Amino acid sequence: MVRELIHHKIFAAVESGKLEALIARSADFYGPGCKNSALSIMVVDNLLKGKKHRPLEILTRFIHIPTRKMRLRLLHC
Repeated sequence: MVRELIHHKIFAAVESGKLEALIARSADFYGPGCKNSALSIMVVDNLLKGKKHRPLEILTRFIHIPTRKMRLRLLHC
């Protein structure tokens, strides 16, 4: 619901000519410095502690942070 509200506010500003915007959504992420993705929290952190990892209960896709940055830069051009 929050995401939808933000979407409507942004695109109302776009339609009125007050803002130029693009909303880019991506898969969950992993990579250097990433501490709060589902993959890091449920799997990697536990493996680094020598514990059994928690299974991801949902099917999801992941994107490597440097790849995500590169793709967002391409959208900006």
